[in-house]
Amino acid sequence: MPPFRFRLEQVLRYRVQLEDQAKQALAAAQTRHEAQVKELAALRQTLAEQQAVLSQAGGLTPDELWLALRYAELVRFDVGQAEQREQALNEQVQQCRVELGEKAKERKLLDKLKEKQAVKHAAEERLEEEREYDETATIRHNIQSF
Repeated sequence: MPPFRFRLEQVLRYRVQLEDQAKQALAAAQTRHEAQVKELAALRQTLAEQQAVLSQAGGLTPDELWLALRYAELVRFDVGQAEQREQALNEQVQQCRVELGEKAKERKLLDKLKEKQAVKHAAEERLEEEREYDETATIRHNIQSF
């Protein structure tokens, strides 16, 4: 009997490749998200520092106070923009996770099919081998009978 050969091996390799690409996409999305989280934390820290300066505005001239208020306003705007980017990147990470799950499920389906076919092939091989042994034993027994 010929050795086991999975007929959908190329499809399985393709699905493994798609799963690997999904893993890479997820890793890239997570890296971008983490960078955005760090940027957002830095902007929030800057805003907190600026608000501390504004809370002690007693020693500031009107021009310095105007500049400090304007800077705080711009930092708040940057924080808002960074929060939106962080939210979008978080959604992208979640979408990549879902896609990776789907790709893994498709690959596992073919892996299970391959495993079942391999088990079935091994059982058929054992059955064929048993038949050959039985036939050999029968022939030997018939020869000894004469």
